[in-house]
Amino acid sequence: MLVQGEDDQGAVALSAPYGPVQQVPPANLTPPEKFEYIKQLRDRGMHVGETWFVVSRQWYRRWEFACQGTMDKSGGPVEENDIGPVDNTDLVDHDGNLISNITEGVNVEFVPEDTWKAFIAWYVGLVQNLDVPLIYKGTGTVQRRTRFLGL
Repeated sequence: MLVQGEDDQGAVALSAPYGPVQQVPPANLTPPEKFEYIKQLRDRGMHVGETWFVVSRQWYRRWEFACQGTMDKSGGPVEENDIGPVDNTDLVDHDGNLISNITEGVNVEFVPEDTWKAFIAWYVGLVQNLDVPLIYKGTGTVQRRTRFLGL
């Protein structure tokens, strides 16, 4: 079983123009380039030992609309400077506890740590830090073990 940080040979490099995964995300990308950068990070899939973060689907969709130049539900355009920092408040109750009915693709999106770092760098600030470490289950599959921090 691998433990986080043991296997550096399994690192995934992003295709041009972004190069290998960086500690600091590129700051000078246009919104469509940011969308493509994040898409490449998410498309590489989950691997044992990585930590993925929970992002409110509501915030994530607004970010997608802003980067793709599409309209939101109200029919108006969403500008990148309108979305603000990652906002996970809709995922916690009034006491700050994670709500029990979270579903990927419905009210949350899972993003790798590199994506999370990019979001924090590009959209300064943070409301809730919800991370999801991945564990190996011995059956050849990676499963999520959910542990939420920062609540």
